[in-house]
Amino acid sequence: MDNPGRYLTLRSVSMLRDLVRKWWRAEIGITDSNGRVMSQAWYPVPAGGNDFCRAVRTCKRGAGKCARSIKEMQSRIRRNPREKTPLVHTCHMGLTMISSPIRSPGKKSALLFTCGFSSREPGRTRIARLRGSVFELCGKKTDIAGDRVPVVSREDLARLGDLLEYCADEAAAFESDLMPALDMKPTGSPDAFGEIVALSVPMKETIEQLSRTAGHDTPVVLYGEPETGKKALALALHRAGPRREEPFEILEYSQDQLTMEHRLFGHARTTYEGKTGLLEAAGRGTIYIPAGTWESASIQVKLLRYLNEGSFVPVGGTEPGEAAARLILGMEQPLNEAVVQGIVRRDLAEKLSSNTIVVPPLRDRREDMPQLISMFIRRHRVEGRAELELNPKVLDLLIRYHWPGNAAELEEEIRQLANLAISGRQPGPEMVSARIRQSAGYGIRALNKALRGSKNLKQAVAILERELIHEGLIRTRWNKSLLARQLGISRSNLLAKLAKYNINSPSDPTL
Repeated sequence: MDNPGRYLTLRSVSMLRDLVRKWWRAEIGITDSNGRVMSQAWYPVPAGGNDFCRAVRTCKRGAGKCARSIKEMQSRIRRNPREKTPLVHTCHMGLTMISSPIRSPGKKSALLFTCGFSSREPGRTRIARLRGSVFELCGKKTDIAGDRVPVVSREDLARLGDLLEYCADEAAAFESDLMPALDMKPTGSPDAFGEIVALSVPMKETIEQLSRTAGHDTPVVLYGEPETGKKALALALHRAGPRREEPFEILEYSQDQLTMEHRLFGHARTTYEGKTGLLEAAGRGTIYIPAGTWESASIQVKLLRYLNEGSFVPVGGTEPGEAAARLILGMEQPLNEAVVQGIVRRDLAEKLSSNTIVVPPLRDRREDMPQLISMFIRRHRVEGRAELELNPKVLDLLIRYHWPGNAAELEEEIRQLANLAISGRQPGPEMVSARIRQSAGYGIRALNKALRGSKNLKQAVAILERELIHEGLIRTRWNKSLLARQLGISRSNLLAKLAKYNINSPSDPTL
């Protein structure tokens, strides 16, 4: 599934967000490949930031205009892939936006961006126009806290663009290396929920709710953040019920909504390859429909008919077919919010609302962390090498971290630690990713100090660059050629930067 939330876990993106908040009182935004903006990454305008942006996003019409401006920027990049990036764009209120695409092989590009700037201090006339734009979209009673508009000079905009481009490349590299967090091969075990780690109270409550619905035929909605294990829970629910001997199918995500409609409902033309849809193929089994795969209006209309009547019409057909599969649907936001935002039909939401089960994020499952860590260590054990052992300090860092990327982020961290544990040397706290050490007060204190107190932007950017290079050297085990390719610079340029920042060897005490 297209999940841009995992990019927030990257140390480069995390540090860039801190830098942008510090210098320009703005927020870094991330879209998925369809241009949908992640609200948790963009909507909170920092204190002291753009008062007009904050006000216009309080109403549905204004937020919709902002979203369209971002989609226009993304469309420009797609229409002209050779266009110079980072791309500077103008939003619907005449303010500056800048973005860089996150290019993943075989996929449409997601987008890393920030917006709401002016190239010079706005005068009275422009302030009046901005205020008028807010009132036109949201009404004259809209509260506008002040007249603050961040100013970004051309020189600073170029620096900001370079940082966005670097972080977008890091995100693309992370995407290409990401390993699946869940093994979905069915085992046929009736004791399905016994395989789920559930020592924490929130997860125990989730399992209890799922157990009560296991013997029913009613649809179930699993609501939770990305990578919280909704697929694994859907499979466990299937195994726990009377349908466990029947097929368990998953609707795979596609960038094209029509393709997903074909996969789910099939196609009426006999010449169409793969004409049988999952509803027919699953028989009396279970189909898991992840978040992001059932948002199109046509899919929702057909889902509503199926839930009401037990029948469906294949794409391109007129004659209805019958099916008996049970549906489990994934969501990343509450149903009522999805209805208000126009994502889910109200009548469909009412049909689904009776069995909505919350899947807790990893930060609310502290008691589950040791078992999850042990599970991922076993999964990533390298043949012929001693199993990874985490000392108490490393374990404490992992348990205390808030894990915005949930299980996928934790597994990726364990995989990196396992790869770094060479020659029998077990990793210490210094080998844990910077974002995790930083959240616990370890490491990159110089960067934090610079972001809090420095009044020199070049100095702050240099500190950020040094930390990114240092983290890259740890990640690549000091393979300078590989790191140079990942950074998109020549090896000689990297060597010059190592000399500039006095990064001499892995034992360098300044690191």
